[in-house]
Parts: sequence; structure tokens; C-alpha cells
Amino acid sequence: MPRTVMTSKRPLVGIDAGALMLSKSALGTAKFVREQTRELLARQVPWDWLVAVPRGFGQVFAAGPGREIVELDGRKYSVFATVRTGRLWRERRCTAAFSPAGISSFFSPIVCNYFDSNLFEFGRSAVTSGNRARYFLLWAMATDTFRRARTVFVNSEYCADFLRKRFPRHRDKFLANPPGISAAGSVPIERPEFTAPGLDERGCILCSSAFLDSKNQRRLIEAYIVLQRAGRALPLLILIGPCPPEYFERVIRPAVANSPRPEEIVIPGHVADGVLAWAFAHARVAVQPSFAEGFSSFSVFQAMQSGVPVACANASSHPEAVGRAALLFDPSSVGEMAAAISRVLDEPALRAELVEAGYRRVAELTWTANAERVCGEIAKIVATG
Repeated sequence: MPRTVMTSKRPLVGIDAGALMLSKSALGTAKFVREQTRELLARQVPWDWLVAVPRGFGQVFAAGPGREIVELDGRKYSVFATVRTGRLWRERRCTAAFSPAGISSFFSPIVCNYFDSNLFEFGRSAVTSGNRARYFLLWAMATDTFRRARTVFVNSEYCADFLRKRFPRHRDKFLANPPGISAAGSVPIERPEFTAPGLDERGCILCSSAFLDSKNQRRLIEAYIVLQRAGRALPLLILIGPCPPEYFERVIRPAVANSPRPEEIVIPGHVADGVLAWAFAHARVAVQPSFAEGFSSFSVFQAMQSGVPVACANASSHPEAVGRAALLFDPSSVGEMAAAISRVLDEPALRAELVEAGYRRVAELTWTANAERVCGEIAKIVATG
């Protein structure tokens, strides 16, 4: 990609958009980074932006007055990619930098987000799967990030309190800054290959999330089986999201095998946006059973935008994020999860109440408010030079 170095005498502030590479493995993270960065670039600020993107992602953000887009080599979002980003910022003498996904770019002063549940819980999923090396790497990078950072934004007060207790030396740096929820786009609906006769009328129970122990799909499958064995007619259970083959064989396949009608549990993996739009259009309820999230899950708010009632875990940041717009359940209780799903399916008044509350909740979450706080913290750094 052609690169033109800006010659403006205004301060230069970097943005690390390397997490765009996670668009398949962590869709919510990549979408968050893309939408927040676009809002920042659209604002009138007294500095110029220098945006580092992975090779091949240069067209995601348009170059123009007050902004420069630089593509960096790298196929994975890793410590090596952040080292290259930090080097770019130092070479260009950036006054400050912002890291939307929160992994340290070995640069000071920095403002960052630190929101991903697997990071703020410090490798919980990595540890439960036996990957302790990843746990200690995440811990070391988090510690370095917090040491360098002027401000660390997290998506909820739950996360802020969690980090203040874990890192008392840096407790004053953690600030809650809820994400914005962009207006629902007009994605053309794409009918998937996994449709079955009568599915349009029958509908589905939908969960959209990467497969991990902390995301808790296994108990959702068990809750669905409880409802199947109760002899009632059900929508299909559709679990969309990337699932490592080893995890599928070890955890998910054995859970599905216990079903009296396993063909009613559909696991297509990662799907195109049009297929996901089709799934939300046919969902009778969206379920988010995860134990740990930085600010619930993007799929929860996508469901609310689509007019789908939500049943959600009452753990970590979920209650704060959804407010009164979801029916909450204990994610460790299969019976309570099954009861919540059953209520949403069976009670029209409850469904209507949740749908209306969902519309109100997503309207309260704006990228404008989020970006104002980010730019306010950057402005403090720029002002002191």
C-alpha cells in the first residue's frame, strides 16, 4: 500500500488496529476495534492520527486529512505484531498512543482498552485447558501494559473493580467506559446450507460465541436436552462460532451424543454475516450462558437490535451490561438455564417486554460517548506534551 508520511506540525497519536486480524477467531473483538477506531477518526481533535493496521487491511479505514494508515507485516495478532507497532510509534515520535485491544505495544505514554474476558480473567480458559504458558504470557503482558499506561479503559465497573483488586498499584488507572452499539447494518440475509424443512416456522434457539469452557456451550446443550426429554416441541438449537476441533471432540460432541434427537442441535462453526443475519431473523430466543465477559457479548446486543428476546447468565459483567433487557439465570445450573429458556419461549408477555427493553438498552450505548472519554484522556497527555 502506498505510504505518504504526513508533515503536519500537530501532535501525532498512534492507534494499534492489529486486532483486525481476529475477524474470524474473535469476531466481537475485531468488530469492537473497527467500530471504535472509526468513531475516533471521525472526531475533530487537535492532533493527527497514525493508524497501524495488518497487511491487507489498509482499506478498512480511509486515509485523509488528519490521519495516516500504515500497513504492517504480520499474519498473527501476537507480541511480535505489537512490537512492530510500538517501533512505528517511536520512529514517528508519537506524543501518545491508543491500543483498542489492550495488548501492550511497549510504548509510553499509552491509553488502552483492556476488555477481553480471557485477558482480564488472566488466562482462565488457557489454564483450564492446560495451557499454562499462555496464562503466564498474558499475565506478563498485562502487567507491562498497566505499568506503562496512563489510563486503562474497561467495559464495565465489574471489570474495573476486578482489576483494581488484582493490581492495587495501578488501581487509579482503571476506568469503566462502556462500548457503543452501532446501528444494525443492512446485511443481506443468506440462507444457510444447514436449514431443514419447516425450520422457518419452527425457528431456533441461538447462541453465537466462540467455543471455550468459559463460554459454557456444554451446559447450554445439556439444558436443551433437559427440555427435549420433557417431551415438548422445541425450536432447533443453533450454536454458531469458531470451535477448535480438539475441543469439539473432547467436550461438544459427547454432550450432543446424550441428546435423544441430536439432529436438532446444529453446530455450523463460523458463518458468514448473511447467515448470522438469517439466524437472528429466525431466533425465538438468544442465549448467552458464558461465565466471564468484559461487557456481556456483542451477540447479545445484536439480538436486541434484531428484536430477539435474550436469556443471559447472571455472572461477571452480564447484569450490568444488559440491565433489565434480559432474563438472567445461573450459568452453572443446567436446570435454571432450561427454565429461563422455557419461560421466554412460553410467555408472550415476557417476550414482548424483553424485546422492548432490548431496543431501549442498545439505544443507550453509543460510540460517541465512548470516544469522548478516550479522546479526553489522550488530550490530557497531548496538553502536557
